[in-house]
Amino acid sequence: MKKALITAALCLLPLSSASAAGLSIQDGGTLLFDFGAHPEQGYISVDAMNKYSKDKGYGFNHVSEVYVENVPASGKGILADAVKFNKPGTKSDASFNVDLPEGLYSIKIYSGDVECMSIAAEGQYAIMNMTGNNAVSEVEIPVTDGQLNILATAGKEDTSFSVSALEITKIPANHPRRTRIFIGGDSITASYYPLNVSAPLEAGYPGGWGQMLQNYIPDSFYVHNFATGGQYAKGFLNSGQFEAIETLMQPGDYFIVGFGINDQNYSNENEFKASMTEMVQRTKKKGGIPIIITTEGMLCDFKSDGIFYEPNRWYKNISMQVAKDENIHYVDLHNISSAYFSQIGQEDTKKLYWINWSGEQDPLHANREGAGQMARLIAEDLIRQEFSEFISDKLGIYGVSNDITLKASVLHDSNHIELQNLKPSPQKVTFVIASYDNDTLTSCRLDEKELPPFDVLNPSVKSEITLENINETDRVYILKNNKLMNTKSGPVYGYSVPYETASKMFDDYTVPDLKEKEK
Repeated sequence: MKKALITAALCLLPLSSASAAGLSIQDGGTLLFDFGAHPEQGYISVDAMNKYSKDKGYGFNHVSEVYVENVPASGKGILADAVKFNKPGTKSDASFNVDLPEGLYSIKIYSGDVECMSIAAEGQYAIMNMTGNNAVSEVEIPVTDGQLNILATAGKEDTSFSVSALEITKIPANHPRRTRIFIGGDSITASYYPLNVSAPLEAGYPGGWGQMLQNYIPDSFYVHNFATGGQYAKGFLNSGQFEAIETLMQPGDYFIVGFGINDQNYSNENEFKASMTEMVQRTKKKGGIPIIITTEGMLCDFKSDGIFYEPNRWYKNISMQVAKDENIHYVDLHNISSAYFSQIGQEDTKKLYWINWSGEQDPLHANREGAGQMARLIAEDLIRQEFSEFISDKLGIYGVSNDITLKASVLHDSNHIELQNLKPSPQKVTFVIASYDNDTLTSCRLDEKELPPFDVLNPSVKSEITLENINETDRVYILKNNKLMNTKSGPVYGYSVPYETASKMFDDYTVPDLKEKEK
């Protein structure tokens, strides 16, 4: 497994120190804890023998090696050692406790040397499957009883789980709670570490659309991703992951859920439908907004005619039927992504799938680029379904292009065009400048521009094109797929968003008969 070395450069916010009166923390303030036998300056020392007392206001429930022990770690500074938790389970009594006023807190965890571990807070899952030495993750957790109880637990059987450092920041009371988007899913949706990878992204970093979605929605939302690799609907419902979502959910929060890949191995159609239905119904009972999502396909889904499509992959039809039976919204990511892959072609589609650590092409899992594209398609389809709260300047709406690999709109007048290439590779765009005299075409010329690839980390970045020598009576078109799109008055040949393109492409689509083609 690829190991990521994360060097933490900490900017100390207002720090509260331990005293006989316990800890204190103000709005916006931060408590810094260094776990292990060798504390760094500026941090509150927490070794495995640090038992909780009310006077201190922090410490472990139990301090014997049955519960916790000091261990070395491979990082530097606060990441050079850790405390290893020896009792797995979200409700284990081996928790680290901190007395805190009631309120909402940002909890930042630095792992020790781990293969795969999860974090529980308040007896529920909070962070799923942190992987790799010195992994870093952050989550917002409410404290309602005057004490935060936090512990590490196994993300994978027979692996150790340890914490090097903990940061607790009190979110000011006058900051409104952000609407939660809870996510349930499998490896297609899960978060992969290190979470933050700078551009240019490498194919060697896998990604799940759940970890990328925050880049495409307004900051008034907070994405809390509970998806884990290998999970299936019934397992998610019964493992404690959905229980955590249900506990944290408030009216108006969203639950986006998609399964099917592993259900065919560990479950069956009836259990899949029953589990999906139960999660939807329990979400509605809490006042939440459930949205079902279907899953994108595999690289092998390209057909001989160049179309990417596989009917009813991953129990897709059952997922959509549950959405219809429960009268809820769904995002048909399977069809939408299939239309997108079909338009960008097989070679560009390969660029969106992960090259694993052995250097082999993974036909199922996306890399960070691919995960970002899936998150974009999801966010855009929610906007299409009139979830206006998802509109933001992070994601430009579709302009006049009737090609789902290109967005185009006029900025000021017909010679200033704003374009966004939605492909993972550069794209050339041909402009047709037509000159008229009293509605009579007098001349026509072409101007070609090259657009950079889509930036999944900065989806609002667009290219502003200025065309020279344009008169007021000229008409500017984009020539794409042998069709002219009028940049001034809208598309000549009809505009369609990805969902509509997919509907037209697949409603009557028949998979080519390869044997007939061979003849």
